Amino acid sequence: MTLMPVRALCAGSRGSLVRSLIYQFFAPVAIVAIGGALEALTGYWAFTLLGFVAGVVLAAVFAQRALARLAQLQLIASRQFAPGRAGQVVSWPRDNGDEIDEALHHAEAFVSSASARWAEESERVRHLSNVLDRMRDAVIQVDAHGVVTYGNLAAAKIFGGRNPAGRSFIRVVRDHQLDDLVRHALETGEDGQRTIALLGDSRVMNAIVVRINQFPREALVVLRDITELHRLQDIRREFVASVSHELQPPLGAIKVMAGTILDLQPDNAEVRQVIAAIDEEIDSMTAMVDDLLDISQLEKGSESLRYETVDPAELVDVAISRLRPRAGQAGINLTVAPADALAPIRADGKRLQHALINLVTNAIDHTPEGGRIEVGVTQAAAETTFTVADDGEGIAEADIDRIWERFFKSDRSRSEPGTGLGLAIVKHVALAHGGKIAVESKPGSGATFRISVPDGTRDAAPRVRQ
Repeated sequence: MTLMPVRALCAGSRGSLVRSLIYQFFAPVAIVAIGGALEALTGYWAFTLLGFVAGVVLAAVFAQRALARLAQLQLIASRQFAPGRAGQVVSWPRDNGDEIDEALHHAEAFVSSASARWAEESERVRHLSNVLDRMRDAVIQVDAHGVVTYGNLAAAKIFGGRNPAGRSFIRVVRDHQLDDLVRHALETGEDGQRTIALLGDSRVMNAIVVRINQFPREALVVLRDITELHRLQDIRREFVASVSHELQPPLGAIKVMAGTILDLQPDNAEVRQVIAAIDEEIDSMTAMVDDLLDISQLEKGSESLRYETVDPAELVDVAISRLRPRAGQAGINLTVAPADALAPIRADGKRLQHALINLVTNAIDHTPEGGRIEVGVTQAAAETTFTVADDGEGIAEADIDRIWERFFKSDRSRSEPGTGLGLAIVKHVALAHGGKIAVESKPGSGATFRISVPDGTRDAAPRVRQ
C-alpha cells in the first residue's frame, strides 16, 4: 500500500517533480562548487568554507521540507484508512503550491480513491460473513499447510463452541480420512465427499471438500448434519429387511400349495396354465424379495462384505457360462474380450459375481436378436474394472442418471423383464467395495457399463487368460 501513492504521485506530476528533485539536489552542490571556484581565483579558503556551510544549510532545509510532506502524506493515509473512516475523504490545503505539494495532492486523491474501493470490499466481506454465519452448515476454509483460516458460527458450535480458525484442520475434525480428502483436493483440485461420525459425538456429518484457489492453494469444507437422515435411512432399511423376511415364508407356502393343486389335477390343461402363471409370479416376487434383502445388506457398506481372494477372470468365465444359454435362446452372441495378465484381488467374490451377472442379464434384455455382447476385465495401477458392452437399443439421455435407481425401468409401460433392482444392486456392490460405476450410451448405439473396485491388496501372481 505504501508504494501505490508513490506511483500515483509520479504519474500525476512526473516532470515537475523530477525538476524539483534535480533542483533540490544540485543547488547545495552548486553552492559548494562556487565557493571552491572563488577560493581558486582569490586564494582565500574562507570562500570554500562559506560555500560548504551554505550548501549544508540549504540541503537541511530541503530535507526537512520533504520529510514534512512525507509525514503529511502518511497522516493522510492513516486517517483515511482508520476504523470507521473508510470511504471518507481527508482534505489538506496546498501550502506553497510547489511541485512537492502538487505531488502530495495527487497522492491524496489516490488514497481517497483506494479508500473508497477498500470500503466497498470491506462491506462485501462483512455481508458475506453475515451470510455464512447464518448458515446451519459448518463452513471451514483450509490453507495449503492444513491450517484453518476461517470458520463460521456453525463450525464453532460443532467443535465445542470454539472457532477453529488458526488451528490445524486434523486437530479440529480428528478424522484422518477427511484430512486426507482435504489434502488430496489441495494437491489435485479434485472435489471429494465423505460421511463421518464426529469423534466422541453421536452426530453424523456429510462432508463436501472443494478447492477454491490454486495460488495460493485453499480448500473449502462444508459439513452438514445428517444425523436425522441417517436415522431415517436405518429405519427404512430395517423395515425393508423385516418385510422381505416376512414375505419369504408365505411365498414359499403359496408355491408349495400351487404344486399340490397341480398334482391333484395333472390332466387338467386349464389348471396347469393357471398354476404355471402362479409359479411365474411367485418366482418374480421371490426374486424381488431376495434383491431387496441384498440391497438392505449392501447399504451397510463394507461391513456387509465377506472378503476373500478371487480371480477376476474366473468371475467373468462363470457369468458367461451361466448366461450363454439364455443369450443363445435370444439369438445374441455373448463373447469375452481378450485380456492381459490378471492378478487375483481381495473382494467379496459372491457379491461381484452377482453384480456382473446383473449387468450381463440387463444387456441381454436390451439387445435385439442378432446382437452382440462383450464382457471384459482390465486392471490398472489402482483398480480392477469389469466391462459389459452391447450393441442394443441404448439408453435415452434423460434416463442415464436414473438407471441406477430402484425399480426404475426405461419402458414406462413397465413391460421390461426383471424386478428393476438389478442395476441398483450393481451400484451398491461397487460402493460397498469403495469402487465406482459408469455407463456410456447413445440411443440406438448400444451401451457400455463399467464397475470398478479397488485392488490395493492384489496378490502378486498374475493369471494369463487363454
